[in-house]
Amino acid sequence: MTLEAKVGADDAATELKKITGVRDVVETEDNGWKILSLRVESGADVRPEVFRLARDRHWEVRELTARRATLEDVFVEITHSDET
Repeated sequence: MTLEAKVGADDAATELKKITGVRDVVETEDNGWKILSLRVESGADVRPEVFRLARDRHWEVRELTARRATLEDVFVEITHSDET
């Protein structure tokens, strides 16, 4: 799942990690917009919680999209799961 938003001074990645079902968040930036890539547990749909968080924190959301894992994503997850 990807969230693109202006989050002000908030630590958006930390806030998003508090949502049940979110396993990890990777953050990048594009011209003042935070691009937050969320890894979620299989079968979890955290979009309603992400939307509520964004609304409650007054984030300006440009995009919220879900993406299904590809076979390559699964392969990488399995073969690199022991790395820290």
